[in-house]
Amino acid sequence: MSGTGTRESGTLSPVHGAWADLARLDIDEWLWIDTVEPGIHVARMLPAEPTQATHVWGWGPDRWVRARVDPSLGDGGAGVIGAMMMPGEDLEITVSIHPAWNCADGRVSVGNIPGLHGADGVATRDVKVRSVLVESETGPDGVELMPLAFIELV
Repeated sequence: MSGTGTRESGTLSPVHGAWADLARLDIDEWLWIDTVEPGIHVARMLPAEPTQATHVWGWGPDRWVRARVDPSLGDGGAGVIGAMMMPGEDLEITVSIHPAWNCADGRVSVGNIPGLHGADGVATRDVKVRSVLVESETGPDGVELMPLAFIELV
């Protein structure tokens, strides 16, 4: 695992479709946030049907996924939109390791979340992307957005 502030390079590809399409991706572990207790879940497989999930992250060897889940994106079911990141040369990625806090620290911690026991922390891979606002003769004009954060328990 890379250290804090390490630079890597990668490429992004779009992820969109139905919940079942997301579940078919070659991912080893998933983390999602929803309205079902305890609110944050980790599992090797996504549930067959989404609960009230809002965001999903997944990781496997040399691949990371992040997606937003929204009923308005699907045809009669939950749709997903997001990105998969893999090694490549297109983008600069900043990798940071965020250690788990001690449960006695009084802060929200990965150590306090059921299903995350044994995680020493979270690795984030932040990618800066630009939003294309206007396509001009000289190329796309855009603004830099907040970095996309891909996560992985470490």
